Amino acid sequence: MPDFRIALACAPNTTGIAEKIAPYEHLGLSYLGAVLREKKYNVKLTDSDALQLKLDEAIERIDDFNPDILALSPTWATVDNSIELIKKIKRKNSDLITCFGGYIATFNDREILSDYSLVDYIIRGEGERIFPALIEKLENNKSVENLQSITYRSKDGKIIQNPIAPYIKDLDTIPFPVRDTFEEILQQDNIYILNLITSRGCYGNCSFCIAGAFSRLSKKTPAWRGRSIENVIKELELLLDIYPQIHYINFADNNIFGPGIAGKNRVKRLAQALIDHDINIEWQASARSDNFDKDDDELFKLLKSSNIGTLFIGIESGVESQLELFNKRISVAKNLKTIKLINKWEIPVQWGYIMFNPYIKFEDLIKNAKFYFNKLKYYSIHKMTMKLRVFPGTALYEKIRNDNLLKDSFNYKEIFNYNYLDERVAIVENIMTKTANQLYAEHAILQNAQEMTDTLLSGVLNVNVPHILDQLQTIVRTRNSIYKKIRDINHLNYNYFRDIMKLIKNNSNDTEIYNNKIRGVKDKIIKKHISEIKRISSELDEEFKDFIKTLNDYMSEVLNV
Repeated sequence: MPDFRIALACAPNTTGIAEKIAPYEHLGLSYLGAVLREKKYNVKLTDSDALQLKLDEAIERIDDFNPDILALSPTWATVDNSIELIKKIKRKNSDLITCFGGYIATFNDREILSDYSLVDYIIRGEGERIFPALIEKLENNKSVENLQSITYRSKDGKIIQNPIAPYIKDLDTIPFPVRDTFEEILQQDNIYILNLITSRGCYGNCSFCIAGAFSRLSKKTPAWRGRSIENVIKELELLLDIYPQIHYINFADNNIFGPGIAGKNRVKRLAQALIDHDINIEWQASARSDNFDKDDDELFKLLKSSNIGTLFIGIESGVESQLELFNKRISVAKNLKTIKLINKWEIPVQWGYIMFNPYIKFEDLIKNAKFYFNKLKYYSIHKMTMKLRVFPGTALYEKIRNDNLLKDSFNYKEIFNYNYLDERVAIVENIMTKTANQLYAEHAILQNAQEMTDTLLSGVLNVNVPHILDQLQTIVRTRNSIYKKIRDINHLNYNYFRDIMKLIKNNSNDTEIYNNKIRGVKDKIIKKHISEIKRISSELDEEFKDFIKTLNDYMSEVLNV
């Protein structure tokens, strides 16, 4: 048995910016754990975000394991905590070898090694083959100079970046990910959501997407690779046997659809396989707007029959020039057709949208807001403040840098630090962000009610127990009242956005006049809006809690019939 003890971890995100609303496992760590255990290594996973660990708790877990190698997968929001974690563990274990991997490390390898002497190695691209090879060389005191996909320091301190290795073509050859984190989630949470991928990469090539850039890093493998449907079902059935309490599946693919007709047919086969194998669990997945056409009745029927819960679709903008900037290769007209189709088939959807970016014109910002409100029917204060995330390694980063729109403070950790071509857009974004920060709790209430009400009610409406129909009618009336409040909040947010836009448009030509004339008016508008949203959100929260209680009481009676 190999001697090295390997800790795989991600540090907690303490920025206050929520990356997810459910405890999803970090599958990158889980796949590495599976590969290493297959090679008989002693492996410990510490998935801080999924387990909602504080930094000190994560450090204690890793300290107790006393690893020889610590591998971390930082996001832009967790680099500092990752370094702090290494620093504190190295106080007790100065011989600890440290590695970074993942999107941020891959495209900022030289910068990270320059900034942090505590990081010894960067693994670029996929790690399932490279990381075990690195460990073997370190165990045997061998040079890594010919090991592909590694960035490291030479003996004289020079940073060396080796060529990228080909990605794994046949994903079925990778062992199923270990489920250490999921087992811990089951012990502490009642949200039993299984994280699973059926593919890797995306063929879309959006200019802002770091996942797409990552998938194209290896020139010898396709940008999108899919597991066989048989392999996916085999893993699902194995997990459902072990964890029968699973009640939701998150297919965490960048895009569950592969390219072309073959990609669409693969999703049909997946949906049919879920039906054939009696996997009667709701699921969610991501897709592109151009994955759907008016002749896709068979696809939509299969999606519905296989219990699709939610689709995530990146519409991104209601303005043609913005879609071109993002290299979506999809028109506004095509997005409108997809929206109509999704609404026709009554599939719940979350729309990806980017409200602010350095190039958007003031007039187009108004169009963007109007499109979102009128076509997507959802207008939370936080959706109104969605800013472009600028990731080094993407095509849009290169354009913004070449156009000198990056602030001096921009780096791989400060991805929102850029300027706007139109100063009025910057003013609106600043006001909206400050407002959103004061309504963080209210946004959580709205999002929870928006996403969960019909999901919780869907199974109940199919139950017909005559003597408690009055109770069911009460539940439905409560649901209708909840949605009226959601619509009220959406209208308030949209009107607030329009009021701010009108105020800035009429008064922002001269900065001094702007500051003197509208500060008081602006503050009154903000104060009034926050007060109204807090009031309605409080009522919504109470009503949603009553809805949950009544629903539980109803289901208890149904089960006793």
